Amino acid sequence: MNKIIILGDSLALPRPIRFRDYNPDESLELEIEFEDTYGYLLQMRYKESAYVINRAVRSSTIKLIYERDKLDHIFLLKPNVIILHIGIVDLWPRETLEFRSYLNIEEFAYYYRMVFESIEKLTDVKVICIGISPTSTKMDEKFIDLLSKINDYNEVIKSMCLKKGHDYLDMTKFINQDNLYEYILSDDHHLNKSGNMLVYNEIVKFIENK
Repeated sequence: MNKIIILGDSLALPRPIRFRDYNPDESLELEIEFEDTYGYLLQMRYKESAYVINRAVRSSTIKLIYERDKLDHIFLLKPNVIILHIGIVDLWPRETLEFRSYLNIEEFAYYYRMVFESIEKLTDVKVICIGISPTSTKMDEKFIDLLSKINDYNEVIKSMCLKKGHDYLDMTKFINQDNLYEYILSDDHHLNKSGNMLVYNEIVKFIENK
């Protein structure tokens, strides 16, 4: 049976309505249930032929995927398809870092390249790189030039992914300021149900070469 693995951050996970206020003692209601995630949708589609392994971890960066995940989730599992959904955590300005990012663009590019070098030790593996979705103009005003920064990090992902002959899902082709909340939650960057369905449909096209 084939193995499809998702390596990423919270964008590939279920999501409470208000994450900071979430209290399971008061309510277990989620805005994105497990059954809404694109990983679950993929498993349902390929349940007879593939095992979908969602190894996304909240607050992950590409550095963490390289240092923490490459042994267990790349080398030991030997997946046939790797979905790499990472980037927003890396670049988001952090007040605790005086509004710097966890990884600047040079660091991001370095670790992205190192992850690809790890993947290249495997044979016959398809990689699908999911680009970073645009955020709102509200966030762009709060964190100056955030949309431009997202574009810069996306260029790193796109150029490296395509150079290696893999598939790149350009989220900016589908999501813009006019339709943002059709696909993105009110927190301005996590996928809603339609966003998960969008990613699922595009991944299926890549896997089935449509």
